[in-house]
Amino acid sequence: MSYWMLIREAVQMLFAMLVNYQTCLALPMIQSIAHTICEHYYRHDAVKVLAGFVHVLKADGFAFIRVPDLGELMRTVVEKNLDIDDFLYQSPAGPITVRDVIYGYGVEVERSGNDFFAHKTGFTQKSLMSILKTAGFPWVFSGIGNLEVMALAFSNKPNEHAEKLFHLPSHKQTNGSGLDITVSG
Repeated sequence: MSYWMLIREAVQMLFAMLVNYQTCLALPMIQSIAHTICEHYYRHDAVKVLAGFVHVLKADGFAFIRVPDLGELMRTVVEKNLDIDDFLYQSPAGPITVRDVIYGYGVEVERSGNDFFAHKTGFTQKSLMSILKTAGFPWVFSGIGNLEVMALAFSNKPNEHAEKLFHLPSHKQTNGSGLDITVSG
């Protein structure tokens, strides 16, 4: 699949997922909101999609990334002695199994007939931070919880408005709030 086709697919999926991000829209920047999208690409293609985000963002732009946390999932499966088809949690879309988190929401994949909804790769906090840095985001703020890894990735140091809006620390150390901060560049 060509680089531009990957970017086009990602942008189409982003627009389909934009629901109510009024706060983000008020920011003086172009933002990319990648709401659980990276796992729908093979890892090598996800790097290209994220690099495309870096390419189109304004200097003070950012990407919001939210993906399933396979590290937390593995710990939960072992701790609770779960099987792949066991119930994990209830979502607004319906019951979620271990298989759904690993391979994508099976009900939606079957209903739509669209294999794009299947997961082609997975992430832990460490691997998401790594892929974002590889794609060209030098300022990444991440956190984990509820079987998800979330990251705000900036192509430049976040401005004061973004720091206040997202409660980001303005220094290079963990601030004790549960955010793990990676800064490179």
